[in-house]
Amino acid sequence: MGVPSWSRDERVQVGAVLAVALTARLIYVLAINPTPPAPGGDDLWYIDSGYLLITNRLRAPVPCGPMYLLYLGALRLVFDGDAFLVAARIGHSLMDTATVLFLYLIARRLFGRHAALLTGAVTALHPVMIMTTQRMASEVQFMALFTGALALYTYYLEPGGHREVRDEPYAASAAVGVVLGLAALTRAVILLFPAVLLSHLSIKRGLRGLIRLGLPMAVAFALMLSPWTLYNWAKWRILVIGAQGASANLYLGAREEGWAGPSEVDAELAEVVGEETLHSPAATSQAYMQLALERIFKDPFG
Repeated sequence: MGVPSWSRDERVQVGAVLAVALTARLIYVLAINPTPPAPGGDDLWYIDSGYLLITNRLRAPVPCGPMYLLYLGALRLVFDGDAFLVAARIGHSLMDTATVLFLYLIARRLFGRHAALLTGAVTALHPVMIMTTQRMASEVQFMALFTGALALYTYYLEPGGHREVRDEPYAASAAVGVVLGLAALTRAVILLFPAVLLSHLSIKRGLRGLIRLGLPMAVAFALMLSPWTLYNWAKWRILVIGAQGASANLYLGAREEGWAGPSEVDAELAEVVGEETLHSPAATSQAYMQLALERIFKDPFG
């Protein structure tokens, strides 16, 4: 697909920004805060579920996609105790540095070199991004994959982008779909985001461009999601596209009372369909969907 052509000065500047970004994150996780509190809550759940998934010992389906769980599970096979936590946080630092690069690329393509350098400098030293690297949470991996997909799209599919797209449009389009698929398998919140890119392609390039560039992206995205869907169907007999929880989120959106925590929502469900329903993921998902649709059709404009 080719790579962007930069001057020597720009390559040096980008290298310096990335070096600062990585150094700041490593200093934080290895020197400033090398022994944060022991993981608990969601952090501990991610660690335990990742190990159970990669060793095929899960006793129930997980509500999220597999990518971050596989990352933690693979590290648990190699490291243990404090060494595992250190390795995971170093990996987070590398992922977050990649996010800085991808944000630079997006800004460089859309707004120019000076805006890109400012973007890189701000994200390289942003305290929130630096501190996030210590947590066992999927946000860091998700942002690296999502911004990576957007960087590919802006450079190779956006009209006026990198000239190599004329020679290998299908590879560029498929690459965007693959990376978006990996991002969706990390956090399923972007499951419908390819539709946004397809709409953008149709507006900018017309129907012919949509078919030529959008179809490979859509097919690659679907293929990336399919192994996780097949796994959940074969093991648990439930249909999962990216992650579970879509029906529960729809129900939350349909509640007149607004948002509620998981325990409160499960209690509401138990009152309506019975406590035993909560022990079956498929039945729980179906019940949430049914209740959500009932509330929506009862007052569609409420």
